Amino acid sequence: MANEWNIGYPIDHTLVSAVPGEIRKLKDSVKDQLSHEHQAPVDGDETGTEHSNGSAVAFEGTSTPTTRPGGAALADNAIDRGRLWLDDNYDPPRPKRWKGSAFEDVGPIGLTISGATVFNGHLTDGSTWQDLDLSSIVGARSALVFLEILQSGGSGVDFKSKPKGYGGAYSAHPFTGASTCDFSASGQYGYAIVATDSAGVIQIAGGSTTPSLTIKLIAWIGAFKAS
Repeated sequence: MANEWNIGYPIDHTLVSAVPGEIRKLKDSVKDQLSHEHQAPVDGDETGTEHSNGSAVAFEGTSTPTTRPGGAALADNAIDRGRLWLDDNYDPPRPKRWKGSAFEDVGPIGLTISGATVFNGHLTDGSTWQDLDLSSIVGARSALVFLEILQSGGSGVDFKSKPKGYGGAYSAHPFTGASTCDFSASGQYGYAIVATDSAGVIQIAGGSTTPSLTIKLIAWIGAFKAS
């Protein structure tokens, strides 16, 4: 029995004896179409029509989706929350989910190259930690950031960074690891790797406020959001 989707049939004057066959034809057509990517309904069972493994298709493209496939606007409800979008503005595409008002990242983000200047000037107070908010670039999230520090106008100057909320006073952090720099002359570059807190903030400090520091965020790797 071939699938038949002409909504003009059966015609109004179809013989009563032909109706059962038309009903069977309709059921056969529906079952055939459902079986392509759905579990087939079973007689006497409430299951069936669920998506088969791998059948659900996420949004994909460079434009943020604003409507369901049928055209209705995405909303903050049980129908729409959790819809997935593969954001092709990134390579590889970045997976995001609809949280009811916007799409947000749902997994660890690959290495993102930035190069943005995030600090340019003098530290507020020597040997004292101060916040450096990177959330405008990495988002309000925990992230691992790779920084370039250019020191100008000083010699024998040091630089330290740490995750906000960890460690003690400036003096309690020796020059070990990848989050410190020890400059011997003006115009030298250093690099530091440090993690932000859940708000995208790190802390920085130096032994003196005399030199000018230019700090660039070279690259970063994001993590799952806390909420």
